[in-house]
Amino acid sequence: MRIYPRLAVEGDTLGIRLFTDARAAETAHREGVATLLTRRFADDVKYLKKNLKLPALLKRQVVYFGGMAALEAQLVERVIRQLFARDPLTSAAFDALVGELMALKVHQSGQDLKEAVVAVIEAHHEARLRILEVEQKRIAAPQVGQFLESLKGEIQRLVPDNFIQLYDRQRLLHLVRYLKTIAVRVERGLGDLAKDHARQDQVAPHLQRLGNMLAVMDGSTSTEKRAAVEDFFWMIEEYKISLFAQEVGTDGPVSAKRLNKLAEEIERMV
Repeated sequence: MRIYPRLAVEGDTLGIRLFTDARAAETAHREGVATLLTRRFADDVKYLKKNLKLPALLKRQVVYFGGMAALEAQLVERVIRQLFARDPLTSAAFDALVGELMALKVHQSGQDLKEAVVAVIEAHHEARLRILEVEQKRIAAPQVGQFLESLKGEIQRLVPDNFIQLYDRQRLLHLVRYLKTIAVRVERGLGDLAKDHARQDQVAPHLQRLGNMLAVMDGSTSTEKRAAVEDFFWMIEEYKISLFAQEVGTDGPVSAKRLNKLAEEIERMV
């Protein structure tokens, strides 16, 4: 039996525990190191929180995410985790990490992530606003209501309340394009619902395949397969851009053929 002595946070206490699972040991140790570094850089963290305040103009746009305080707390936590959740195993390695962080200027960190978060909030608001404008017209046709509800569902799926915790900066920038695509769909779909439905029918088989992949995943699924399934998910979003809003631009070439090829590769994985 292998034993892994690592840092562990239990309530307000930080100590050393013995683990038999390497992955659990690594996760706990990173959290423990983050706790130590948060204490070591307490003053920097205080100024970091001030520097990561979101613009007051976004106050009405963040209601879907629990308000300004909730989003700012997520943002601070994400930046702290990126900076401090490391795995030094010796005092020398820890001291070297402290020196690296001091040179990095902790209190000034996270500005690029903050900008990406603001861009997502604004794109999210724009897509929601386009839907609201149509809803206020009170169009009686039930298919219009179904169309708008489906788009609201897509927005919620792409940008849940904890989106800052889920996505890195690069993914946040991609989210802006996906939200712009939904805003475009509102206008174009209202003008020709039949065409939107026809394009959605092209997406449907890939969504079904994604659902099948997710249904069979369990604790034994390899890390490689999980990453490939995530890639497949995002490739579907790129495919939607190519169908519904080409002017937004895809992140590289995408097609039904490429989606099918990736799906076949995933289905052969363990």
